[in-house]
Formats: sequence, C-alpha cells, structure tokens
Amino acid sequence: MQAHANRYDRNTTPHGLPWQFEHKYDTLLKNWLTKVKTNLDPFTDLVPHEMDFASGKISEGTRGSSISLVLLFLSDLDLDFAKQQFANYKKFFLISRVGFPTIREYPLGKEGKGDIDSGPVVWDMSFPGTILSINTFCKMNDFRTATCISNSIENLGLSFVSHQQKKYLFGNYPMADAFIAWSRIQSVSQMNNQNSFTALLRSAIYVHIISLVLIFLIAIFLQKISTW
Repeated sequence: MQAHANRYDRNTTPHGLPWQFEHKYDTLLKNWLTKVKTNLDPFTDLVPHEMDFASGKISEGTRGSSISLVLLFLSDLDLDFAKQQFANYKKFFLISRVGFPTIREYPLGKEGKGDIDSGPVVWDMSFPGTILSINTFCKMNDFRTATCISNSIENLGLSFVSHQQKKYLFGNYPMADAFIAWSRIQSVSQMNNQNSFTALLRSAIYVHIISLVLIFLIAIFLQKISTW
C-alpha cells in the first residue's frame, strides 16, 4: 500500500507534477515544458496562441481566449512557471470596462478581430477568455478578482431561470452556458466568502442602471450616425 502511495508522491515528480500523472509520463511532460518555455511569445513572454507544428515557430502570439485556459492546466504541471505566466497575464490582459474587470482578447498594445476561437471582440474584450479566467484566478488564489468577474457575468449576462435550468444571453448560446457553469465549479466556497467591494457588484440594480445608460448612449450615437 505504501509503495503504491509513493508511486504518486507529488514531491518525486519533476516540476511538482500532481499525483494523477504517472511517472511514465515524466519525460514527456518535462520535454514539453522545456519546449514551451523556450518558445514563448516575445511580446508578452507568455505561451503563444498558435504554433506551427512543422517548423516549431510561433504562428500567432498570445491571446486571451487561449491563455486563460492554458494557465489553468499549466498550474497542474509546473506551478512556479504558471505563477510567472500569471503575472504577465494580468499585466497584458486584465483590464476594466465600466468598472468591471474583464480579459482582453489581444494583449495590451495590440488589437485584432474576432474569429472562431474568440467570437466577437467588443471593446477589446474576450468573452470566452473572461469566462474561463474565473477558474484561472481561483487556481492562483486571487479569489477577489475571480468573484468580481463572476458577479459581472452574472449580472451582465442576462441570466434567467426556466424549468429549473439557468441560462445566459437569453439562452441563445448553449456553449456560453456550458463554459460559465464549468467555470463556477472551481473553488466556489472561497469565491462566495469574498465580502469586499464585490457586494456592490452583486447589486443587480447598480448593474442594470449602467446597462441602461450604455444602451441610451449607444442609441444616441447610432442616431447621430444616421443623420450624417
């Protein structure tokens, strides 16, 4: 029994690999991590969005929709490296829009259009990257930011309950529902224990007032455009 337990001893695996990774994968994981560390996006020093398999060169730099997910699983493979990546992640991708924290699709200093990976990019925001970041911030013990983002999604995501099912965005995007549900299973208790200024974000009235103001301003802007 003791021998079986030692087989999964976290301290005996390279890079502090979690117990669920058998030792037969140690070399594979170590080589993979070495390649990742030597092929970071030079602009952000983060894991790139896409690599060319044949040449081994970067095809596209870091993007919010992928790095939010990469960091979540990277923390299980090499926690120290993941923490270094997380610092750059916050530097280049964590922003605020109308007082709410969100994740950019493209790093600070760069712009781009949405595609099949990111969906529409509005005001630089990455919707999948923001949803997935809840897990990422929880894994890095930044529960305050995770709670703020979670509450923002809850209040701005037009959520409703019907037939004991909770849906967002009027129920038109089931993939969004799935990702939001998955993101909320990570350290829910720690998120719920946050009682700082996030209580303000929990107020639907506050959020809806901001939403109405934004809709009003957009309507005025569209009206002016139509008269040009």
